[in-house]
Amino acid sequence: MNTGRRALFVDYDGTISRIAPTPDQAMMSSRAARSLEILSRYIELVCIVSGRGVRDLWNKVGVEGIVYVGNHGVEYLNDGDVEVAPEVAAYRDDVKRVLDHLRAHADAPGLVWDDKYYSASVHYRVAEDTGAARDGLAHALVSAPGVDSLEVFWGKMVLEIRPPVGVHKGYAVRKLVG
Repeated sequence: MNTGRRALFVDYDGTISRIAPTPDQAMMSSRAARSLEILSRYIELVCIVSGRGVRDLWNKVGVEGIVYVGNHGVEYLNDGDVEVAPEVAAYRDDVKRVLDHLRAHADAPGLVWDDKYYSASVHYRVAEDTGAARDGLAHALVSAPGVDSLEVFWGKMVLEIRPPVGVHKGYAVRKLVG
């Protein structure tokens, strides 16, 4: 059923910003920011959906009048208020335990540790030896306490650890247009 409502959903990294060696280095151009501002006047819903934490996403973009979805659909920022999917809170300790274990058993030069509270990412794009860094992370995951209660994803030069609650970017999009 077509309700006639127009919406635009974009990701941050690699879509409105270029992929960068580290997450902190990914910057959106002023042209992209201006485009989002203009589009938000003509489209009922303009939304950025990202794996980044929602506050980090806001700090990177900072465009008023659009919706921010972070942490792969777990966090929403709308008009300054953060909403968190309630089912993820129970997994915070497991996420932290796994991340701490990986730091203790697989830390290598160039790894970028990204604790997003409800999820975590370990980027190895700038590791001295990316293959060895990935192998070290994979090996340490086997003995990580609490890892069996979480979802683990290998992305493009990144390891992601998330709660197993069925929340992801696609879920967030469906929720917002539903």
